[in-house]
Amino acid sequence: MFQVAAVSDLFDAGKDNDGQVFAAEVYYVVIENGAGRRWASYDRFRGARREVDEEGWVSFDDLREEASAAAEALAEATDQVLASGGKVSLEDWYQIDPAYGSRAYQEDGIELIRAHEDRYAA
Repeated sequence: MFQVAAVSDLFDAGKDNDGQVFAAEVYYVVIENGAGRRWASYDRFRGARREVDEEGWVSFDDLREEASAAAEALAEATDQVLASGGKVSLEDWYQIDPAYGSRAYQEDGIELIRAHEDRYAA
């Protein structure tokens, strides 16, 4: 049994006219199996695009609606493939951390890994 969902994170879409970073959403799809192991799609759908006009002024086009719809469409297509017993190509997906508290999270010892990383972080 798999769960498939369109999700979003923030990304650096570029700098505005004041030199400040403009954070925008990027959408993608995550597959999670029954044990909590998760894979994210390499396909990314950016929710903003940086534009510079002829006078050098920066603006950001809002593409969230289209980006979200594209991620939802990919999630739906992926869910249909998996629900019918099909498989996805791992060339299009990469494994990410297991879901917090899941069996895979506990088996992989993620809490210990994070504690070790925190302790020895520079």
